[in-house]
Amino acid sequence: MVSAVSGKTKRHLHLQAPLLLLIVIHSLLSGARLVYPEEAGSYIIIPHQSNFIVYGKGSEYFVLRQEKFLNEKIRSNIKKLSSGLRIVTAEDDPAGFAVAEKMEALIREIERLSLNEEDLKSYYAFVESAIAQDADILKRMRVLVLRASGGILSRDDREIIQHEIETLRRAVDMNAAFSRFNTKLVIPTLTARDLKLDSVDVIGNSSGSLDAIDSALVRLTKMRSRAGIRSRLMKLRIRERSVYYIALQSAESRIRDLDIAAEVSELLKNAAMLKVPYGLILQGR
Repeated sequence: MVSAVSGKTKRHLHLQAPLLLLIVIHSLLSGARLVYPEEAGSYIIIPHQSNFIVYGKGSEYFVLRQEKFLNEKIRSNIKKLSSGLRIVTAEDDPAGFAVAEKMEALIREIERLSLNEEDLKSYYAFVESAIAQDADILKRMRVLVLRASGGILSRDDREIIQHEIETLRRAVDMNAAFSRFNTKLVIPTLTARDLKLDSVDVIGNSSGSLDAIDSALVRLTKMRSRAGIRSRLMKLRIRERSVYYIALQSAESRIRDLDIAAEVSELLKNAAMLKVPYGLILQGR
């Protein structure tokens, strides 16, 4: 510490004993630290909240202004204020830095898992909507079968109804072939054949056609319910992770983030101390 200070070119003046005595007494009363360098017979007095130190060696005494140290403190104040962080590098608080880094890694993990679950929630919602589209088609098909079962329709009328039913069957097949979520087919097995809709025939089997449609509707309802349950589960998980995420962020912020008001006050104090000339700037011979 002494060699670093004495390396600068400073104006020097020998202190008179009475003045030194007053400085030493004031320094000790104000909570000064007394440091003994390795060099025999020398010592350093560092007064509390001052911008100078007292260096003694043998019968000679020197007052050294701490301009170098104050400049370092001011640079540190500005670095922290510009980043908004109390811990900018590991040397600022090694223990706090280690804890904050672990917490930040956990925060990033929770954030990624929450995004994955958001994607899954969107996927299940899309699956449910695709199945709902099939259900709407089957409901229209059911209405047509009931209309065809009336005794007043001619065969030509039922053939027209059957043509619309066949069009609806093709719509079910198209829904199975083109309902994709990020290129993934979501209901590839829900074809007209798989739902046994190929047996719907209002010309020769109206009653059996109604049973086939009702069975398919029951199946679709169960599938929609399962998709809804999974989507709701993802929603609950996302909510729980959000609470955990906020709590971790708050804890990590208390460790890493800066008290702006306190740091500004410290910067102003160091800047003021740097400008106020305390006594003499001396260099040992």
